[in-house]
Amino acid sequence: MIECNNCSRYSKGFERVDINKLLGDGDYNGNIELKWGRTKGVIDEILKKYKNPKIIDLAVGGGNDAIFLLEKGYNVIGNDKDVYLSSVATQEAKKKGFSLKINNEDWINILNSKKYSDAEFDFAYILGNSFPNYLFNKKDREKSLKGFWRILKSKGVLFFDTRNFDYMLDNKEFILKNPENNFRYDGICTYLKSDNYKSFPIVIEDQLIHWCSRNYSTNQYGCLDLWPATEERMKTEIKDVLGSSVDVEIYYDYDTTKIEHYDFIQYKLTKL
Repeated sequence: MIECNNCSRYSKGFERVDINKLLGDGDYNGNIELKWGRTKGVIDEILKKYKNPKIIDLAVGGGNDAIFLLEKGYNVIGNDKDVYLSSVATQEAKKKGFSLKINNEDWINILNSKKYSDAEFDFAYILGNSFPNYLFNKKDREKSLKGFWRILKSKGVLFFDTRNFDYMLDNKEFILKNPENNFRYDGICTYLKSDNYKSFPIVIEDQLIHWCSRNYSTNQYGCLDLWPATEERMKTEIKDVLGSSVDVEIYYDYDTTKIEHYDFIQYKLTKL
């Protein structure tokens, strides 16, 4: 992570904590019913095509998505290389009467991991702006995508989202004049259950976004670096890695129509 003096500049009076402490917080994980309701049935329609689909949450985080699907009767396991978040997810699942298996495998190792078999899953998903934005090395992104593809069945679907990095790069100067107020966030795909949180970029470069999240109820903040996975960059990498073995569908805040402003872009990759 870059050494960022801007973090303290925009977070005076806030205590800096590990970003995963915020990501595993109940407020941040938030209103799961609201979040899934705003998927506009896109994921539900994918799952309806399979009989008893085997599902993997490749960035399980605090576990809300995986637990939500468990409650709906689906067969789900999780993966997250962060042990702290995995423990949070396991405990949350246990509170609701579920046993959630989670592997702590790094994405770049899934291609050759013995923890997963070839063509094991019908549906693999990564929600919450994780892939490929945590990976700055092109080879790591490619290896991870190949690994996801290896464990996916024929006709299976890999589904992931990214933030609207095109908007950030195109409006860099305006946003950075006052990031907390100038960064536009419609919240159409929000999963926060309260107004305690606010997130915004404070460094915007062609190959780096430095992101700050603040919890106003605890006066804590955390930050992380993200690779700006613009739509064109992502489409190019998908084509380069998967070639003709994939059918690509793109959504903008879960709508096929590209609206003027959207918070997230979703990629649905079907294995041919």
